[in-house]
Amino acid sequence: MQRLITQEGINPERTSYVGTDGIWSEKWVISQGVGMTSYTMVSDNQSVGVKASGEQSINKPHAETFSLYGSISNSTSQKIHGAVEIVNVPDVADGHSEFTPVMAGPAKLSSISGSTVAPAEQDHDIIGSAELLYRLSPMNLRSAQSAFDPADGTWLTADQITDWSLVKAVAVSLISQEIPPYTTLRLAIPVKDQQIYHHVGKTIYVSSAIFSKGVEDDSGLPTLMIEPASEHSAKLKVVGEYDEQKLDVTFIDDTTGETLKTVTKTGQRGTTTDYTTIADVDDYVAKHYILVSDDTDGKMITFDYDDNVDQHYTVHLKHDTEAVTDSVKKNLVVHYVYADGQAKTGTAADDAQEAITFTRTGTHDLVTDTVEWDAWDQASQTFPAIASPIISGYTTDKTEVSNVSVTADSPETTEETVKYRANEQELTVDFIDDTTLVKRLRRSLRLGQAIPSLITTQLMISRVT
Repeated sequence: MQRLITQEGINPERTSYVGTDGIWSEKWVISQGVGMTSYTMVSDNQSVGVKASGEQSINKPHAETFSLYGSISNSTSQKIHGAVEIVNVPDVADGHSEFTPVMAGPAKLSSISGSTVAPAEQDHDIIGSAELLYRLSPMNLRSAQSAFDPADGTWLTADQITDWSLVKAVAVSLISQEIPPYTTLRLAIPVKDQQIYHHVGKTIYVSSAIFSKGVEDDSGLPTLMIEPASEHSAKLKVVGEYDEQKLDVTFIDDTTGETLKTVTKTGQRGTTTDYTTIADVDDYVAKHYILVSDDTDGKMITFDYDDNVDQHYTVHLKHDTEAVTDSVKKNLVVHYVYADGQAKTGTAADDAQEAITFTRTGTHDLVTDTVEWDAWDQASQTFPAIASPIISGYTTDKTEVSNVSVTADSPETTEETVKYRANEQELTVDFIDDTTLVKRLRRSLRLGQAIPSLITTQLMISRVT
């Protein structure tokens, strides 16, 4: 037994011993005895090895992971039949543990020499085989010996576990097997606490029970139970100091290059924020933005362990747009009038009209409700030529209106005027003296022009003569 104590690093003051006459807890050294001993241990990230009392530092690597240990030691010179150990995962529900870690994977069983006896995934022999079983609820350790039944449906094998964080108890079952004399089996349970940075100063306790099943009544051993926070319960305390971590999420408008907003969060390293970008992105989408990329993928963000560098995340958005078209119509109106000072005045003919259209495309920004236009389809256009109407006896100053060009920015209507002038005609008046004289008076007059008074006077004189 002394070899076991030395090899396992057992502190006899913290070790319980099961004999046929009861459970003993005191300083002891046994060279040979009749019974099993058990102890619980922990490992931390501050030193190598297992111990009855550990301190997990949040300032050292692997702060979130550690291991719990249970053991069965046959301290006798006889084989022990049907041994069982059950270890409950610490839980605030046990009334003593101050936080609740969860299992991080399958347990492992090893011998005193440290060689692997039974990986959690399958059964292996010690003398025959040790079976590792898992339960999704804690075991009542006080009634464990009578209540334990591997076939009752509450105990599962490793291949039946889909989520290790749900496991609350682990059992090593050697019901049909024997533990050789002076042999210790160690059960290692990997656990993790993702919220450990919230648990500085808090402690958990490891509880277990060992008993034997299937032995004769007169040789059976009573249950040895290590209750949480009892003298023999291993404990692990979270220690350390932390600096507040900081992260920010910046929303960038890729269309303008501007920063829309920045969300800043602070918290403890290793913890997860309660913020996601989902609500903010939805709000921007409602304002006609399009999500380009999101470094966070819309998930809650976990603070890292670097006290010197803040975490930065970026969400890129762009403006939603739609294609639009525009057109503008330009008109040419030609007026036809009589020239000033003519016998006829006013409109010589009805107005003539021509029209042309400019078109362009553009991009409507749905965020700003503005349009960015492309160039017009043509820089300028020329109206078709319009021939001036022919009016008998009149001559126009323009036989046609042509080569009138406009741009999209020109006035809506361009006006041109064509003037009509009466053609010149010759008036001949003959004064005839029936006896001796013929006198001819010639004048050139325009159509519609009044006969000059000189001619009418001469006509009157002729008549008097």
